[in-house]
Amino acid sequence: MEKTLTFAYFYIDTGEQFIGNSVNSFIGISKRISDMLKWQKSEEFLEQQDCPGSARQNTDEKADYLDFVSVVSALAVVFLHTNGCFWNFSATARYWWTANVIECLFYFAVPIFFMISGATLLDFFQRYGVLDYFARRIRKTVVPYIVWSIIGLAFRVCYLKNIGRESVNGKYIVRGLLSGGLVEIYWFFIPLFCLYLSVPLFAAVQDRLRRKVFLYLAVACFVLNCLIPFMNAVFSINVGYQFSVTVGSGYLLYLILGYLLHRYEIGRWQRYALYGTGLVGLMLHIVGTYKLSVAAGSIVSVYKGYNNVPCVLYSVAVFLLLKQIWGVSWGRCCRQSG
Repeated sequence: MEKTLTFAYFYIDTGEQFIGNSVNSFIGISKRISDMLKWQKSEEFLEQQDCPGSARQNTDEKADYLDFVSVVSALAVVFLHTNGCFWNFSATARYWWTANVIECLFYFAVPIFFMISGATLLDFFQRYGVLDYFARRIRKTVVPYIVWSIIGLAFRVCYLKNIGRESVNGKYIVRGLLSGGLVEIYWFFIPLFCLYLSVPLFAAVQDRLRRKVFLYLAVACFVLNCLIPFMNAVFSINVGYQFSVTVGSGYLLYLILGYLLHRYEIGRWQRYALYGTGLVGLMLHIVGTYKLSVAAGSIVSVYKGYNNVPCVLYSVAVFLLLKQIWGVSWGRCCRQSG
């Protein structure tokens, strides 16, 4: 049933009031987009309907908030892809400062998509087996990826003409599919497929142990895989650093974080602390990138990177904030309709 959210303002636990008309409109648009595209409300959200203890079985609110988070992240991707002038560095042009802010502000998009995968897939054993899990992944993501990559390649060869026909052969296509290089913006699918391969291992952890095990992995991976390398790069310590937690390397950290933030409630003050660290991460990303790039005369990526400290802190805060905004607005709607 379509739910109409009508509210003029909302609070985020502190009682601070701010105008919510634009959020109301955006939520309505996000739901219409989600319903129209039948997007990864896709299979992953629909799969939760019969899952014991799942968000959709308990209330529609959590599944709706994941729709909301997905649409916000999709719009953030649009902002990033239309902000290509960021990569044309100019220390004197005013546009680059603005482009830098936009780049950093919407940088959360890709990490949050990985977090949504963690939120929706790590309970899959409660719904079906491993073979069925992989069959669904292949049908819903691998096949569309291959088809649209081939279509994209044909478009580049025949219309854009930025790839010569003589260079396209079987080896070129296979290599492009395995690297995500046939269509450059499809790079995202390769790490996504790697996450899909890893999901059964995390999903096999017993439910009663998950909170402790995943929390341990999240902290250990953040400190050893993100924080120490980041400090090493920022302060040029140049220490021979060999320690890492490979089970949570790469984007796997976001898989774990997404599950934790989705499955377990976070207290008020813990939430505020995460908002604060997220703001710190955003400012480090914006100011650090600007200062280092201006000094070097080219873009310096010390503060950039999806597995870097600024991005991890900021992405966690954005995911949590969007979840909270939806929950508060939903509660207000229920009170008004009641």
